[in-house]
Amino acid sequence: MEKAYTLMTGVIGRGSEDDPIRVPFPTYVLLDIDPTYQWAIIRTFDWVYEHELTGEEIEVEGTDGKRWRILIPDQKTIAELEAKERERFPHLAQERRLRDVLRRRG
Repeated sequence: MEKAYTLMTGVIGRGSEDDPIRVPFPTYVLLDIDPTYQWAIIRTFDWVYEHELTGEEIEVEGTDGKRWRILIPDQKTIAELEAKERERFPHLAQERRLRDVLRRRG
């Protein structure tokens, strides 16, 4: 059975036609985005990286005041995901480091 994770991630891009703002993940469902503060809340799935994500769950406020429960992956999980990403999604691994985009809003 597929497991879904709600994550907060940074966004990349300048917001221009040549470099649009985007979420640097291979497969996700966009739940909320704030391009001004450069973050997004997404839902992704265990089959994307073929790995279970572990870490701390916290609650954050979205752009419209809605509360979201997000997972902050632990450092071991991030290191394992980065290794898988270099194999499965090398274009993303070259574009940014996963540890730099998986973050808390702060």
